[in-house]
Amino acid sequence: MTGIPSVSTMKVLHEANERGIPLYTVTKDNIKDVLEILEVGQAVKNGYNEFCK
Repeated sequence: MTGIPSVSTMKVLHEANERGIPLYTVTKDNIKDVLEILEVGQAVKNGYNEFCK
């Protein structure tokens, strides 16, 4: 339709597992702990903080 390749969520999760990339469930109860270990920029962390309010 759009000519843009796509992948399923399951494929992304499988690839992350195969490559040893950790996945985290982020909630309002654990967000501070998770954000401390993520290697992302402050803008991404701010977005997660806003989303979990």
